[in-house]
Amino acid sequence: HTISATFAIYVYSITASSGANGSVTYQITGGYTRSGELPWVPLASTFADGTWYLAFTDTTGGGNQDVLAITGAGGSNVVVFGNSDFNIAGGIEPACTFNFTRQDASGAAGSFDCHGVMGIKSDSSLVQVDFKGNFDGHK
Repeated sequence: HTISATFAIYVYSITASSGANGSVTYQITGGYTRSGELPWVPLASTFADGTWYLAFTDTTGGGNQDVLAITGAGGSNVVVFGNSDFNIAGGIEPACTFNFTRQDASGAAGSFDCHGVMGIKSDSSLVQVDFKGNFDGHK
């Protein structure tokens, strides 16, 4: 079976978050290495029971700005990552496991752990990586 999908990550200039309402810490290893902590951006996120979207990015702008997003709807969860050097567009189950300690209208918190997911570098080469993190976004 072949599954293909196209994802786009759009980066907007947002200056309204310092991480006071949460953040994500992440680590990417394998064919690309990067780690860090990004503040949660409430203005670019939405919550509702059963459907939500959490956006995390460094709001200072400039340089190689990392964007990480976690979304869930109808029991399906996805984590994506991107910057000008590298993108992971398919952090989905079963390659990724998600553990939620909170997931409701007030926010979401937990962890994700992805093994062997494909990413694409800026030179268009595909690499396999492991991608994990802990997140919390709350109103």
